[in-house]
Amino acid sequence: MEIKTLLSLEDGSCAQTKQLASSKLDDVKGKIKDLRAIASTLETLISSCDDNSSNSSCPIIDAISQGK
Repeated sequence: MEIKTLLSLEDGSCAQTKQLASSKLDDVKGKIKDLRAIASTLETLISSCDDNSSNSSCPIIDAISQGK
């Protein structure tokens, strides 16, 4: 749902517009939650590079290849 969709409801009911906006908000909150999880995983992986004193292999590549 974009602004254009909301504007097309100009003559519609406020309840319908509110429902569409609430639905979009739920979508946005879900995406934010997913992005925070991705950011947390990346921070952990980046930190594991700093802790990799043996330099044997890249922990990020290892995690990706193991499907983590």
